[in-house]
Amino acid sequence: MLKKFNSFINMSIITAVLFLLLGGVIVIFPSTSLKIISYFLALILIIIGISLILKSTSSFVFSDFITSGILSLLLGIILLIYPKMLNIIIPIITGVWFIVSSIFKIRLSLVLKKYGVSSWLWAIILSILTIICGVLLIINPNIGALTLTTILGMLFIVYSISDIIDLIIFKKNANTIAKIFK
Repeated sequence: MLKKFNSFINMSIITAVLFLLLGGVIVIFPSTSLKIISYFLALILIIIGISLILKSTSSFVFSDFITSGILSLLLGIILLIYPKMLNIIIPIITGVWFIVSSIFKIRLSLVLKKYGVSSWLWAIILSILTIICGVLLIINPNIGALTLTTILGMLFIVYSISDIIDLIIFKKNANTIAKIFK
């Protein structure tokens, strides 16, 4: 259990550092970043769509491949034609990610509190801050392309820093957490 938990923490730290870097790039180059992300995502959706359509068969079991493929292809084409549509999609998905991730961390923080670990309060405060960032992203997704992108980059940075601090706290207390979840 301890090995799995440490592996999870290490992967989470890597993910947080990547979000930190992505946030920095987005803050420095907001309009270019959003356009590149939009076109890249459109290309991926088109490739996935074509792949799923080609893999479809007349079998009832695999009939969803063609439906998923067509939807993916259409979404990719729409995003290619209207790249600004991503201005609304990215903040909502990111907000949901922040909230779900932070709820898990709040649960871990409460476990640390139960076992008398003093740093539980910092972890819970940072998780609540991250939930607030996630809610703001969901509530206000279309406040303007450049402003939104810059705020998104800053929120990625805030999320990443609070996530890294949380993960360090959890890593320092890995033995306690591993004992609890056995």
